[in-house]
Amino acid sequence: MMIRKLTWYFIGTCMLGLTALQAGSSAETFFQEGNEAFTEGKYKEAVELYDRSLTKEQTTAGQFNLGNAYAKLGETGHAILHYERVLVIDPSNPDAKANLAHLRKEADLIPGTESRWTRYASSMAVNNWVWLAALAFWVMLIFLLLPTLYGFRKRLSYTLAGLACAGFAACGIALAAYHMQSKQAVIIAHEASIKITPTPSSNAIAYGRAGEIVTLDGAFHEPYARVETAQGQTGWIEQSAIASIWQ
Repeated sequence: MMIRKLTWYFIGTCMLGLTALQAGSSAETFFQEGNEAFTEGKYKEAVELYDRSLTKEQTTAGQFNLGNAYAKLGETGHAILHYERVLVIDPSNPDAKANLAHLRKEADLIPGTESRWTRYASSMAVNNWVWLAALAFWVMLIFLLLPTLYGFRKRLSYTLAGLACAGFAACGIALAAYHMQSKQAVIIAHEASIKITPTPSSNAIAYGRAGEIVTLDGAFHEPYARVETAQGQTGWIEQSAIASIWQ
C-alpha cells in the first residue's frame, strides 16, 4: 500500500515538473518569436506574442519588450504601464527608468512626485522586503526566548532582539509604501474623462491623458472606478480606460 502511494506521488511530482517545464519553454518560445517580429517591424504581432509569453510566465524582459513594442505603435499609455510593471519587479532597472523618462518628456507628461518613503521602498523589490521582514521577525523571537529557554544573557539578548525589531519595523514601512503604490493605475485610453458621478451623463471635472498615473481609492460603480489624479482631483473614470500597475 505504501509503495503504491509513493509511486503515485512520484508520478504526480514528475507530471507537475513536466508541466512547469513546458510552460517555461512555451513562454520562451513566444518571447523569442516576439523578438523576431519586433526586429522585422511587425509591432502588433510582437505585442500579441509578448502577451502570450507573459501569460505563461511573468518576466522583466517580457514586460520591458512589450513596453517597447507599444511605444513603437505610439501607444504611450500601454508602454508606460509595462515599463512601470518592470519597476515593480526590478525597481532599479535603468533601461525601464530611461524609457519612462523619455516617453513622459515626449508626451509632455508630468512624472508623479515620489515621497522619501517611496524612494526608500524602491531600493529593493517587494519580495526582498518580505523575506527580510520574516527574517527579522524570527531573529527577534529567538533572542526574546533565549534567556528563558537557555539562560542566555538577558541584556545582550534583548539588545539584539531590539535591533531585529527595528529591522522588522523598517521592512514594515517599506511594505506599507509598496501597498500605497499597489493602488496606482495608468490611463491607457488616449483620453479619458474623469466625471463627478459614475453616470454617462455626468459632467467631467478633468480629462486624463494616456500615460498619466491615477490612484484608485477602492470605490467602484460598474463600469466606473473612483480615482485621484496627480493634481489631487477625485472623480470617476471608466475602468476600461485604466490598467492597474500591480497585477
